[in-house]
Amino acid sequence: MGSDDKLLERARTMILADEDKDRFAHIYPFTTEKISGYIDQFDLKDKSLLTVGSSSDQVINAALKGSRDITLIDINPFIKYYYYLKIAALLTLNLEEFHIFLRYRHFPIYFIKNKKVFNKELYDKIRPTLSELDMESFIFWEELFKKFEPIIVRKKIFSFDEDKNKIIINSNPYLQEASYEETRRIIKDVHITFVNEDIMKAKFKRKFDNIWLSNLTSWLGSKSAMKMFKVTEALLEEDGKLLLSYIYGPFNVDLRREDAHLKRILDGFKDEELTPFYFPGINGMTYNNNSKDCALIYKKH
Repeated sequence: MGSDDKLLERARTMILADEDKDRFAHIYPFTTEKISGYIDQFDLKDKSLLTVGSSSDQVINAALKGSRDITLIDINPFIKYYYYLKIAALLTLNLEEFHIFLRYRHFPIYFIKNKKVFNKELYDKIRPTLSELDMESFIFWEELFKKFEPIIVRKKIFSFDEDKNKIIINSNPYLQEASYEETRRIIKDVHITFVNEDIMKAKFKRKFDNIWLSNLTSWLGSKSAMKMFKVTEALLEEDGKLLLSYIYGPFNVDLRREDAHLKRILDGFKDEELTPFYFPGINGMTYNNNSKDCALIYKKH
């Protein structure tokens, strides 16, 4: 059995199971970060990016800002398949159709579930583009949609961590009406590499201008967070920037006293080494109530 067959069987098992406790195998349908809040702190034009994120939103937003050399690393086994499904939808569907096809929870309005998610009519529109982009991804979705109701696929192999319209749109520059057509125009120019591995174990023969770690450090203790910093800092080009951690809604600017997660990260750094960058959060986002979010950014000198 080849690796693609094993992944297809894993997806089938998840769909048939009463409960799947491997949360890292579930795909995030959209980012839970406000990417629009920190993205302009990074020089992405014609620069390389190493990013985590099974939603692929980090990749698409970085492409919109000019990055054409992007490596997507994640322990989620289905990252490539979802990326190409989302890109096929982006290239084929208008903005309204894109939302109808990919959204499920809180759509079309809050607390409502979209029964047209992955519907056959829209899937048939994107099938030729999907097969052209990546045949392995095409076969994966073809097999799942033939064997199972599409809405069941969405429920079983995707995370339920999906915010409402306002949050998803405001978090993603590419989903704003003024940018959607431009994103469609440039997305095929991106050279993307997929690495399905723990970033602490992956081996790279190159360095990157930018690295985004999302909120990975929120799962770690102080020693592990510092180890992650050392591993990823070594992958940065000179003058490169690292998003070490995304923090949802810290409540006090004096982070060293008030936020335990930030304290265990910041205490290992000199003040000038790691810069907390604050930006307005989106009211209603997870862990966020009329407060600012924070991106911890390191620049290599």
